[in-house]
Amino acid sequence: LAVTVRDDGRGFDPARIMSTDGGGLGLFGMKERAGYIGGRVEVASARGKGTTVRAEIPVREEISPRG
Repeated sequence: LAVTVRDDGRGFDPARIMSTDGGGLGLFGMKERAGYIGGRVEVASARGKGTTVRAEIPVREEISPRG
């Protein structure tokens, strides 16, 4: 499963936000949780250029008991 979210907002410094001392855990927490299940989260942003967040999560196809 891959999800990409983009905006054309103010942007920010991803290195600062993705660190645990960046003042919040939102994107950092998403990256950590995705990593636990074999996925990943990438953040691209620059001041005045907007932001793109892409999450890729592996999905196993399960077969139901009914076939």
